[in-house]
Amino acid sequence: MKPAYGLIGEIAERYKISIDAFDKEFGGLPTSDRVEILYMILHHCEAARTFDWTADNENRRDDSAALTDRKAAAASARKLERFCRIYPDQAMVAVMAAQWESGVYLRVGDEARRLAKHIADLGGEAREGDDLVGFGAGQSIRLAKLLTALADQLDAGYLLAKAGPMLHRFRHGPLLFAKPIDRRAKLPEPPTCLAIFLSFLLRRHDAIGQMGYSAGEPISTEGRPRWPLVSQFVNDALGVSSGQDHRRSASSEISRNPDLQICGYHRD
Repeated sequence: MKPAYGLIGEIAERYKISIDAFDKEFGGLPTSDRVEILYMILHHCEAARTFDWTADNENRRDDSAALTDRKAAAASARKLERFCRIYPDQAMVAVMAAQWESGVYLRVGDEARRLAKHIADLGGEAREGDDLVGFGAGQSIRLAKLLTALADQLDAGYLLAKAGPMLHRFRHGPLLFAKPIDRRAKLPEPPTCLAIFLSFLLRRHDAIGQMGYSAGEPISTEGRPRWPLVSQFVNDALGVSSGQDHRRSASSEISRNPDLQICGYHRD
């Protein structure tokens, strides 16, 4: 028997039941139209099957950890700031040595020129940045000033995890949430995410006759989601127990998040 729609191997075997259900739903369409719809669905099912969930999840965990640890970091910065401000002369050598070793310099105008001359008088070999640093208690004060500003920003929660519009803070699989999900206790499982995505595509086709979309499009309630067909494709794509219906979990997630958007499985 000729493989359905030219599909062979693992794809044909994996989605055999789904394709039979698909034919019952779309049997009235011309073959070329059915092929286009089916291939689009299979493309996204395979993308979901191989999707790497770790990157966004790890970034969100790091964000949460940074937000949790920022108070302790700010306290440490203030402790070092007080030391440098109270003991600027005693701390000077350590501050200068740290700049020398790291190559990260505090720019200091006239002190820089004095240091360059001092190095030359000693017959030393000037290195890149040597002319930007000078001995003096002012170095300790400058470091204290920087640490004070850093501690203020940490105390205010001014971290990229809180202030930056990073995609991983809103994205979960093929879905985009309206608000950051960093601290959300429970996110939809992969089968629910795929069910939402496929129902979006099928609604879209039913409403406007095509499945193409742009990342960030809202999920519409227009058109038929064809839940039984969606569930079968989800089951076959992700190896979920046969017969499981994903309509309830997907519909519940959409109801709780009316501003939910679609971004797809493929990363830029």
